Amino acid sequence: MQPIMTTIYHLQICCYTGHTAEQLLAVQRVVWVLCLGAQALLIVAIVQRKLFRAYPFFLAYLAIDMACSLALLQIPYRTLAYAAAFRVYRSFDTIVQLGMAGEAFQHLCWHFRQFPGFGRFRFLMAIALLALTGVLFLAVFPGIPATYPHLMVVWIERWETSVLAITLALSWWVLTRFLGLRPQMRSNALVHVRMLIVFFAINAAGESLSLIARKVTAVLMVIPAANVGMLSGTLACYAAWIVYLRRDGEQLLPEPPVSPEALAYSRVWRRSILEYVQQAGRKNR
Repeated sequence: MQPIMTTIYHLQICCYTGHTAEQLLAVQRVVWVLCLGAQALLIVAIVQRKLFRAYPFFLAYLAIDMACSLALLQIPYRTLAYAAAFRVYRSFDTIVQLGMAGEAFQHLCWHFRQFPGFGRFRFLMAIALLALTGVLFLAVFPGIPATYPHLMVVWIERWETSVLAITLALSWWVLTRFLGLRPQMRSNALVHVRMLIVFFAINAAGESLSLIARKVTAVLMVIPAANVGMLSGTLACYAAWIVYLRRDGEQLLPEPPVSPEALAYSRVWRRSILEYVQQAGRKNR
């Protein structure tokens, strides 16, 4: 639940006074509590539906993130102890996110394994997309200024989530649009990959706002409303995972039945082609 930690702690607006700011803080806390509840329900749903073997990194991420969030709540956020704990938490978080993205990529590529040469192609595609998006992100977005070295872990996570979101989206586009491969796919894999792309994008947006807010003071005036929006997006992702990750979603969908009209049309075409070949053979004689 990365946007939550960013919005609640790194973008704290306790320095603000006024009735509007207090209302936004109250709404932000309510949405944050709802996100924690949805995260707990998602963990229970994955275990109850016996999906923990298919998505071990995803389950580990949810459990570790929730446990760390609750632990950090016990530390005053304006202390050095909180800053140290937060950096350690984010460092572990970046590692788990890599595993979660690799797991989703593996689930996506599993459906294309029957195509010749795909085993080597998927590794080359992943390396090329990661390198391309990683270098492009470094070239477009500036680094952390020397006056904010403590935000390096936030910058690294913004870079990671942005690269992972773009890489997963491009992998899906290359396989299904550019190459035009359309195999039968498991519904859980489709939902998980799509929602993870959205989740990483929301995370990257939250980290970007936290870094921009440190440089431009005026942006802080709109941060509370943006925080509510990001937390709402995270809550929507959790809700979608809860609803659409099903126990039977790990099975391939059966081939759709062919209508009698389509069968008759196919027979006519095959008969026409066969007659054309036979006539061409008689003429050659």
